[in-house]
Amino acid sequence: MAKRTNFFQKSSKAAKEITGESVYRILTLSITAFGFVVALAWSAVIQELLSRFIDPLIPGQIVLSRFIYAILVTVLAAVVIYQLTKISVRNSEK
Repeated sequence: MAKRTNFFQKSSKAAKEITGESVYRILTLSITAFGFVVALAWSAVIQELLSRFIDPLIPGQIVLSRFIYAILVTVLAAVVIYQLTKISVRNSEK
């Protein structure tokens, strides 16, 4: 009977760990999805600002202004990702 009780205790503990990990993954995916939606919304706003204010300053160079926008967003994303990675590594070392 002791073996059976021990088995159920281990199974219950494993099930709780799986459930906790699943909740963490679902939470992470949900936050990522909302972040993606927010990024799309801001992208639309920034593109509209480019169309209204920057494109008239350099007529006929719409592609150039979009290229500059893409470079700026890429640099910003790289800096943020780098900083977040440093924070994550620092926290995992503690």
